[in-house]
Amino acid sequence: MWLERRIASSIRGLVSDSAWALCAVFFLGSVCTANAQSEGDASIAVPMGIVGTHHLLVAEVLEEAGIDFQVSFDNDVCSSVSRNEVYKIIPGEGEVLSGDNPLVVLRVLRSTKLVTVPDLSGLSLESARGAVEGIGLRFHDGGSKGPRRGDWCGIYTDRQTSSDVRQQEPESGNSLACGETVTAYKEWWGTWQSQRASNGQCM
Repeated sequence: MWLERRIASSIRGLVSDSAWALCAVFFLGSVCTANAQSEGDASIAVPMGIVGTHHLLVAEVLEEAGIDFQVSFDNDVCSSVSRNEVYKIIPGEGEVLSGDNPLVVLRVLRSTKLVTVPDLSGLSLESARGAVEGIGLRFHDGGSKGPRRGDWCGIYTDRQTSSDVRQQEPESGNSLACGETVTAYKEWWGTWQSQRASNGQCM
C-alpha cells in the first residue's frame, strides 16, 4: 500500500499546461492514463487501463484525478482478471463523466467462478473455440497428435489429419476457474512401415 501511494503520487508532477497525465507502474505491469483537456474544459473522462488492475492502485489513480468512486467486491464472477483486480468499471473506460459530483463504481473480483469444461470431441476448431470462450475459458489450438507406438523404428506413410477435434486437455467434465485454458487437438494417422533389419536393428 505504501509503495503504491509513493508511485502514484510521485508521477503526479508529470503534467503539462494543457493536459494532465497519470502513470502508475507496479511490479511487471503498468497503467498509464492520459486525459487531455483544453483550458477551461471541466469535463473528466474515466481513465483507460483500469480493468485488470489491482483496486488499490486504481484508487490512487482516481484520487489523483479528483474522481469520486466506490468499490464493490463480487464473488463467483466469470472473468479472466485476477483476485482483487477491477473486472468492470461504471461508467466505462474513456467515457466522459457528467454532473457536479461524478461517481465511478469499481467492480472488484473477490473470487472466480468455476465452470465445467465442455466436451469438444467432433467439433470443428471454430466451434470448439466458441464453446470454450462462451463460458469464460480460454481456447488454445494444440495442433494435431498422432498415435503412440512403443516401437519407433519406422515411419508413418499416407498420413491423414482429422478435420475436427479428437482430443482435449483437460478432459470434459473437469472444473476450471474462468480465464483458464482448454487445449484442443486434432488427430493424424497413417500406415506404419517398420524399418528394422533382419538382425532387429533399426535401419
